Order: sequence, then C-alpha cells, then structure tokens
Amino acid sequence: MRGATAAQTNGQEGERLRALGSAQVVELSGEVLARVVVDPALTERLSAGPHMSRDAARHWLGYREGAR
Repeated sequence: MRGATAAQTNGQEGERLRALGSAQVVELSGEVLARVVVDPALTERLSAGPHMSRDAARHWLGYREGAR
C-alpha cells in the first residue's frame, strides 16, 4: 500500500491472519517457518504452559549463532 504507515499495514496483516484462524504458520526470511498466534486468549494460555519460552537465544540455535 503506497504511503501506508507501519501501523496501517501491520493492522491489515493482523486482520488477515485473524480471519484465517488463531494460530497460523508463516514464513520468515531465510525460509524459516514459524507460528504466529493472533488470539490473545490463546497467547495467554500458551505463555502459561511449561513448554513455551520467550527466550529465543536459549531455544533457537540459529538465533544464538547469528544465522537468523
């Protein structure tokens, strides 16, 4: 979108992802597949679980090595 602000384009992308479901697979640069969770309630439930971490450096080798 020409002349769009980051907030506008991010909002539009968020709307598109929410329409597809609460957790979608996306492709990041370098052909890395990740899951984006757009449902706040699901995010809270997942964050509270013992199998989730926000520490990318601890769990993602490519991140630690600077490859991604």
